[in-house]
Amino acid sequence: TTQDVRILRPDGNEIIAYVSVDPIVERGTVTGALGVARDVTEKRKLEMQIAESERKYRRLTENAYDAIFLVDAGTFEIVDVNPRAEEISGYSRDELLSMPMFRLRRPDQWEGLRARIEEVMRTGMGRYEDAPLIRKDGVAIDVETAASALELEGKRYYHAIMRDVSEHKHMTAELSQRSMELQIIAEVSDAWQSSIDLDSVMGIVLAGVTAGAGLGFNRAFILSYDQSRQVLRGEAGVGPGSAEEAG
Repeated sequence: TTQDVRILRPDGNEIIAYVSVDPIVERGTVTGALGVARDVTEKRKLEMQIAESERKYRRLTENAYDAIFLVDAGTFEIVDVNPRAEEISGYSRDELLSMPMFRLRRPDQWEGLRARIEEVMRTGMGRYEDAPLIRKDGVAIDVETAASALELEGKRYYHAIMRDVSEHKHMTAELSQRSMELQIIAEVSDAWQSSIDLDSVMGIVLAGVTAGAGLGFNRAFILSYDQSRQVLRGEAGVGPGSAEEAG
């Protein structure tokens, strides 16, 4: 029989002893017992600390807004994920735990990912923003990754926290486009007010609409309306110089 036993020492301190007891049998009769006790107080304290740390880690990861991946730094296999990782990747937990981290990247990014994992395990941490995650449905989403080397039960792992920034990047790009459009409109308006030559004004307007840094159109034209005759008349236009330019 083996079990942990709490023992109160004469000095008032309590220790945990791992006790093993075996019967002494003589001629088929139990005549006594042989017991061995080993002080495992520090070992049990350490095990409790590790268990508590793992419980805290589990609570944090399960409720985290970001996706969390725990990866074996030697095999690159995913060994643990949180629910958010399932959401952004499109894979179930079981599917993720049966694949290497490389499956979430394009083949041309595998060597780069390997190098980054090795760098993080060497330096302790890293932050990356230029490698999209490939979902199960094949869609690439932009993610920011904060990575670190994490030690659990005496083994070091690659710990990656990923945030989906696709919507943020999309909104930033839209705001940039709107800002550029407003700037073009303002420049055209200023030019219009400072010019008295109608042909020059129309040229400025067409340039603003079709310039590479402008509204992005590859053709545009200006029509005037003859109210007395109730007809539209073409005044100026610009467009592709060839079929190739026209797309």
